[in-house]
Amino acid sequence: MVDTKSQAGRDFVLFKRQLYKLYEVQSRSVWEHEEFSFKVERRNLRWLFDASQDYTQEMDRINYLENMADHGSLKGKVFKMKLMTPARLKGLTAFGATAYAYSNLTALAMMLGPIIPMVGLTAGTVYGML
Repeated sequence: MVDTKSQAGRDFVLFKRQLYKLYEVQSRSVWEHEEFSFKVERRNLRWLFDASQDYTQEMDRINYLENMADHGSLKGKVFKMKLMTPARLKGLTAFGATAYAYSNLTALAMMLGPIIPMVGLTAGTVYGML
């Protein structure tokens, strides 16, 4: 929430409007740019670009520091994820059972008809993906 009654709040809203206008300039077609370019003052473009670059660099720095703090608090365990979790084992088992049933699709189709085995194979594949 921005307090628009304070000077800092008004400056922030003005900055966001100008930043949005800069984004509009970058995302336009040639026709739109010629039609609407008078709305953005050219002397403000460099200031807005520098502000955008500073903000991006600051957010990258903050994300890097937060990431390092998270890694430090986990003592490196973030990289030690188990290769085979129970959920992955269930998914791979479902894929394996589906592949085995698909390899015997002719026999299954003779016993159950063509529709039921294909519905079962589709359900097994979806379960394996989940």
